[in-house]
Amino acid sequence: MLGGSQIGADPRQAWQALDAKPCGNTPVEREYELGKAIGLEGTPGIVASNGAMVGGYLPPQALVEELAQQQQPTGPPVAQQ
Repeated sequence: MLGGSQIGADPRQAWQALDAKPCGNTPVEREYELGKAIGLEGTPGIVASNGAMVGGYLPPQALVEELAQQQQPTGPPVAQQ
C-alpha cells in the first residue's frame, strides 16, 4: 500500500487544509464541548446514576462491577419510618 508522500501528496499541505476547515457549531462539536464542560475525559464516557464519571475503556466485567459499585449508597443510611 502506498502512503500519501509516495503518490505525490504533501502531508504538511494536507494537514494545513484540514486545519483550515471550519468545524464549529456542528452537532459533533456541540457534543464534544458539552462533554468537556461536564468533565468527560475519555471514550466511552459514562455518567453513572449517582453522577460519578466512568471514563475510558474497561473490559465488560470490570465495567459491570464499576457501575454496580457506583449504585451503592455512599451516605449514612436513611431511617425507615
